[in-house]
Amino acid sequence: MYTLRLPFSLQDGKEIDVVEKSGDLDEKPFILKKQDRGYVFTISGFPTEESANKYINNVWSGFMWLLLHCNLSPNAIFESRRNVVYSQDPDEAAKNWVLKEPIDGVIDGNQPAIYLTGKNIRTLIANPVGITQTYPVDNILKFFCKGALFPSSNEIHNNPKLKIALELYGAFFTEFSANAKFLTLVLALETLIPDIPRTPLVIDLMDKWEKEATNLYATLKPDTEDGVCLDSLIKVLLVRKEESIRRKIRSLVFVTLNANGETDAKEMAKKAVKIYDLRSTLVHNGKLEPTALSNSIPDAKNIVERIIKIKFLELANKQ
Repeated sequence: MYTLRLPFSLQDGKEIDVVEKSGDLDEKPFILKKQDRGYVFTISGFPTEESANKYINNVWSGFMWLLLHCNLSPNAIFESRRNVVYSQDPDEAAKNWVLKEPIDGVIDGNQPAIYLTGKNIRTLIANPVGITQTYPVDNILKFFCKGALFPSSNEIHNNPKLKIALELYGAFFTEFSANAKFLTLVLALETLIPDIPRTPLVIDLMDKWEKEATNLYATLKPDTEDGVCLDSLIKVLLVRKEESIRRKIRSLVFVTLNANGETDAKEMAKKAVKIYDLRSTLVHNGKLEPTALSNSIPDAKNIVERIIKIKFLELANKQ
């Protein structure tokens, strides 16, 4: 049998109130343990290394469900999962570590690992510096386990749009500046825009004209008549493209919330358009009025969180 070990940390200022907590996940025993300034999930009972490796997608979904309900953004590595260095002579390895018990293998304690259950594995860890805030462990495990055990939890990680949206939403909690927080939320929403059929010829032409106009503008003096007119044309092309995105964002928010029975779907769709307009102002002008930014971030977070939750459940509950 094999054990999956996955270390993770939380954003600065957050912590889980746990030393060690055991339980059962999908009929597999697990342990959540505090490790220095981070935490470690170990899940046992996998018949093969490949099944343990595949289950990490469920773990990722558990973390994302936790993010959506507790505003916690677990930081974990989901690659390089087979990094165990087994000892040829466990007794000799123990002498090198000045230990009495034989050492069967060594792993990088900051990365995921899959190893044979029952083996005495030692970890090498580089400790990060950080400040923390406490969360009850039972609440953490409730959301994590639910997120990992939906019928299609393993498929969440394989959906590129939803995966990126979740990663961006998680990044919102680790960004320091208000500008970065706001833009990260809007980008998460943009990521979820469905591929609506449109005329490829027109879109291709707009992209082509914008590139040609931009390249030509670079060869002109801005204060000439040609320079002024070309600059105006580039801005018009950008506006036309952004208007298309505005409509899609409004449609995404309204259709998603309305189909889910949300009574404020129309109101939220209007707010989403206003938020996108503020995003355009921030990107093009480099700044927003402080009050406009501070007032829009909570609305943006509320809309993004609700849309992602609905999309998450739609996919995770598929049989």
